[in-house]
Amino acid sequence: KMPEPLASAQLNEILSRFLKEYLTKIVLDKDVKNFEFIKERTQEAKNRVEQTQKKLANFRDGNRGINSQLLKTEEDRLLADFNLEFSLYAIRSGCRKHAASASKAEHRYRAGT
Repeated sequence: KMPEPLASAQLNEILSRFLKEYLTKIVLDKDVKNFEFIKERTQEAKNRVEQTQKKLANFRDGNRGINSQLLKTEEDRLLADFNLEFSLYAIRSGCRKHAASASKAEHRYRAGT
């Protein structure tokens, strides 16, 4: 027990403010790292979409007018690869947008407190 109630209240206020700022910094640092991670994975997914799209286009251009089940099977495989990569990109892109909006909301919340 502190002999001075005013000093005790001031010390409590200082410690509370310090703890709040410290915890806010930890959370913000984690959010920034998560956002950067998602941003990098999204870019990687976008690059894979573009690569598989190019492979599919090159295959189609190189095999025009040829009617073969083997070529049709290969085209189907390339198309499936493209669709998979595009789906992953769409999911990651959605995660990135969600992370960005959550981060903005958190900053608005903190600014108001």
